[in-house]
Amino acid sequence: MSDGALLVDKPRGMTSFDVVKKIKVWVHPLKVGHTGTLDPMAEGLLPLVIGEATKLSRFLSAEGKSYLAKVILGTATDTLDAEGKIVSSSIVPLLDDKDLRAALKNFEGDIRQLPPMYSAVHHQGRRLYELAREGKEVERRERSVRIDRLTLIDRGSDWLKLAVDCSSGTYIRSLANDIAVSLGTVGHLAELTRTASGTFKLSDAHKLSELRADSLSEKMIGLTEVLRRFTRVDAPAEIADRLAKGQCLGSETLAKLIPASFHGDNKVCFISPGGSPVILASVELDSAGRPASMKILRQLRPSS
Repeated sequence: MSDGALLVDKPRGMTSFDVVKKIKVWVHPLKVGHTGTLDPMAEGLLPLVIGEATKLSRFLSAEGKSYLAKVILGTATDTLDAEGKIVSSSIVPLLDDKDLRAALKNFEGDIRQLPPMYSAVHHQGRRLYELAREGKEVERRERSVRIDRLTLIDRGSDWLKLAVDCSSGTYIRSLANDIAVSLGTVGHLAELTRTASGTFKLSDAHKLSELRADSLSEKMIGLTEVLRRFTRVDAPAEIADRLAKGQCLGSETLAKLIPASFHGDNKVCFISPGGSPVILASVELDSAGRPASMKILRQLRPSS
């Protein structure tokens, strides 16, 4: 078994941890993690990271996501989705497609969003969902998220099917609720499918029921392939050795190695002459756009 990623098509009804737990048994002693939780009611793409790739989980989780969402209008639930109890209802006004698309356009770009009570956000050392299950509601801070695309795919008199491209950390349940309110009614999220996470696509994912321990490595994406989303820098042997020891490089050395196309908006992965990744780093540019300093984010030691 090697280090890398495994794209799983998570079925509805399972938690993300359930999926991780199943795969972990097969790849022991390698570590297993995921790059963005899917609620039990949601299905679709759940990228797993295995071995050294678990060190990249934080950076992969921060990438944008894409979803297909079905929103039911006229009823609101305590969880903002179909798993909750109905807490209010309202008449659904008559809306034509033009009005709907105009309303959806207002949610594109940078918006503020209130995390739902049934979420994993921490409040004074406890998860919000723990407090919600005790019947408590606490004040939450709005967060800034970004909606890159919000498209009406289909509709009925009391439901909408939407395609959403958004930043990491966006709550589609909250988005569904806010859209319904903007239309003059209430609503909740009825169905959710994640179709993409960064460059990973649902079309490349494997059904959990079809995965087998003895053929898992054949389904995996290798560590080198996963790292292609970062700027690659081929380091001479001497430099690779210094980096492997945790030494940062000076501005002159960085200027010789970092490609001119680098704009500082991405991470840098240094690769040894043998083709093995050594470290993932961030590189700061000076006012003239030249590499000035670096910070080692993760040291990588592939197991194969």
